Amino acid sequence: MGVVIYVNHAATGGNNGTSWANAYTDLQAALNGAAPSDEIWVAAGTYRPGTARTASFALKTGVNLYGGFAGTETAREQRDWASNVTVLSGDLLGNDAPNWANRADNAYHVVVAVGLGTCRLDGFTISGGHANGAALGATPESQDQGSGVNVYDSYPHFENIIFEDNYASNHGAVNDHGSSTLVACTFRRNYGGLLGAGLYMHFQSQTVATRCVFTRNETPQEGAGAYSRSYVGARVEDSLFTYNLANFGAGMYTAEGSSPTILRSTFSYNIAHTGGAGVAAKFANPTVRECTFTNNLAGPLDDLEGSGGGGGSGGGGFWATGGDPLVVDCVFAANQATFGGGVYFNEDSTGRVVRCVIRDNVANEAGGLYILMSRASAHGCTIERNIASGGQFPVGGGISAYFSNSVIADCIVDSNIAGVGGGGIYVEGESPLIVNSIITRNKATWVDQGWGGGVLNGFHTSATMVGCVIVGNEAERGGGVANAVLSTPTIVNSTIVANRSTAADARGGGVHTMAAVPSTIANSVIWDNAPSDVSGSSNISYSDVGTGVTGPGDMQVDPRFVRMPSAGPDGVWRTADDELGDLRLAPASPLIDAGNAAVLPANVTLDAGGVARRIDDTSMMDAVPGQEPAVDIGACEFQGVSCSADFNGDGDTGTDQDIEAFFACIGGTCCETCGSADFNRDGDTATDQDIESFFRVLGGGSC
Repeated sequence: MGVVIYVNHAATGGNNGTSWANAYTDLQAALNGAAPSDEIWVAAGTYRPGTARTASFALKTGVNLYGGFAGTETAREQRDWASNVTVLSGDLLGNDAPNWANRADNAYHVVVAVGLGTCRLDGFTISGGHANGAALGATPESQDQGSGVNVYDSYPHFENIIFEDNYASNHGAVNDHGSSTLVACTFRRNYGGLLGAGLYMHFQSQTVATRCVFTRNETPQEGAGAYSRSYVGARVEDSLFTYNLANFGAGMYTAEGSSPTILRSTFSYNIAHTGGAGVAAKFANPTVRECTFTNNLAGPLDDLEGSGGGGGSGGGGFWATGGDPLVVDCVFAANQATFGGGVYFNEDSTGRVVRCVIRDNVANEAGGLYILMSRASAHGCTIERNIASGGQFPVGGGISAYFSNSVIADCIVDSNIAGVGGGGIYVEGESPLIVNSIITRNKATWVDQGWGGGVLNGFHTSATMVGCVIVGNEAERGGGVANAVLSTPTIVNSTIVANRSTAADARGGGVHTMAAVPSTIANSVIWDNAPSDVSGSSNISYSDVGTGVTGPGDMQVDPRFVRMPSAGPDGVWRTADDELGDLRLAPASPLIDAGNAAVLPANVTLDAGGVARRIDDTSMMDAVPGQEPAVDIGACEFQGVSCSADFNGDGDTGTDQDIEAFFACIGGTCCETCGSADFNRDGDTATDQDIESFFRVLGGGSC
């Protein structure tokens, strides 16, 4: 353990650093005399590195500096760095003025760490750096970056540091070309002309920033709060980015090839003139996990209107151009953008949004999630109450995907609103896949247009929808699904129920196809939609449709769901009395084993509820023999056996309650989960043979 060296600008003793009474008044003198393992304690006040612009406080390996002392403490733990403000200032003449005036005298770098091992700077405010000098590239001698702290090939630790009012022509109040750690630091009111006003992380930097605040930093380019070029895993954890302003990545920007990790951080009230108000990634591979993005704005809505897959500004919360970013367990709420109020992917990005909540965002197009010419995907997300409104082509209240072989899987898309169409989802071009998703209570609002309350399959789209539940959606035409001219969608094993078309010539409350090219529908339930279930040209097979169909395997029968959905007593969806129902099949539903397994994609092994597909009910006849295990019609696969002694489905087998429920069903009052009174499945209801069969099963026999 080394010695403690004392510094106090007001000390009047021997000024040799041996005590508070004899403290150095010049911090640089204390640094010059310090040896590894020494600590330097600095009392409140303002300290300047010298009189020349090239002067800086040069950190030393193994020497730890602590600010925030009153000048009487005998133990480091007694200091109060928040109250005893200790400033390291680059304002050499003490004449700084607002708007970066009177800075011609300021130090290029207030603090430098070059070629060092570990050292510590703790409890200081670093301000007034003005790196507007010679641009010499990635070298310590460059005078256009690292205005607060310039780090090269070093491993400093910064804690309880406020970096404020530093200016760099290029980048970084902290310019990290080493591997710094920053804990509980604040970056505020810093300016960077190019790349990162607050924290800049270079290619090989293994920077770790924890519990830091980035606020009111500004750049006309990228990364006002933080900018990462790190290929080797820089990390930002448990931090706050707020009120930052940039062209891209107002909160944080991740540059080409970089792969930082951003954990448990909050991005709010940041503004990006073009894209990614919270985080922007350009051909980068960041991992963003457990973060919250709220009230960010990308591309002020009155500046760029945007139109039909045209790009423009966007990504109120997150923006990715190219790359393979991963966004997991994040919340995007109340953000705004021209495109993609919550999240935006473009230029062949393979980004993934997993288990995220995207709600209450607003954009001219794609209120929640926007995918343009990318293979991006959303898995297990909840996308709700987003709005696409304004601009020339407001589509995709929840999701909009243009020219994208994107995948939307296991998502809940609920109560979103769009003007032209695709209240829940809009897709146009290529062959997107929507699988096992719940699409409910969405609405397309424009009069005379308003196509596809739940889903609008746009021009030249070969979308495939598998295992989807589409309920309670509303539009002028195609309440559940609308298929535009030149689209060739395929709908398989989906349940489309209780949707509504509202135009005077309303058609296809369930599915409306506009063009002569037919849509393909198989193994699906289209039931109880208003004013009709299907309109336009469709090839329908092995499906249950309320209005007459004539394709192979088609039927027109009560699907016998466990519980039908309903808009409630007020008859209006998106209100408190909504009942979304239970669209699993009750025992003995005629849809059990009634589908054509050949049309079900082989890689779809689960149903909309996340349980196994193709479960044979051994008491039901297969519609297509030889396909065992058979597949049911609709989005939900029946998991049991219809011919069961547990007739009322309460889990107890062969009880008095089962017998009572069976005879009540014979009398015409079957409970929702009960089997059919045609217990032996011979087509005759409530015969003596049915009673004999039921009691045989109670006794342990079979149907």
